[in-house]
Amino acid sequence: MIFCCSLSARCPTSWVKHGDSCYYIEDTQTMKMMDAQKKCQSMGGDLPIIKSAEEDAFLTDLIKTNTQSFWGAWIGLIRKADSRFYWIDDTPLEGQHSNSAWASEEPNNYRGIEDCVNHYGKEYLGKWNDFPCEAGSNHNNDNPVVLCQKPL
Repeated sequence: MIFCCSLSARCPTSWVKHGDSCYYIEDTQTMKMMDAQKKCQSMGGDLPIIKSAEEDAFLTDLIKTNTQSFWGAWIGLIRKADSRFYWIDDTPLEGQHSNSAWASEEPNNYRGIEDCVNHYGKEYLGKWNDFPCEAGSNHNNDNPVVLCQKPL
């Protein structure tokens, strides 16, 4: 007797499959990027690492469909002490997908406090923005939401 067959990989309930990953978005605004990251890690994932324009387009649609936040969602990109951006797995952004991802005049590190990155919703949908890691309430009570990714 031979047992075979591979079941196609599935994502947990409330997660959406795309490529080799599952994604989860929660329309709860989160002032601190670290709080969004902790939420993702508590579910076995992390903030997304965007490796292609195609994946970025998928996330744009996911954000458009699932949140009303102007600021969209947190992504796993951080400016480090050397002023360069790195993904949360320590992969440098340089040389990766990002050429057309940034919004006009971004990243600008406004007031020297924008070390985290959000994937815009609303008017700038599909573009990235450097953003304070602890946004607080100075953004008209509108902050990025939680967006998570985990491998299948």
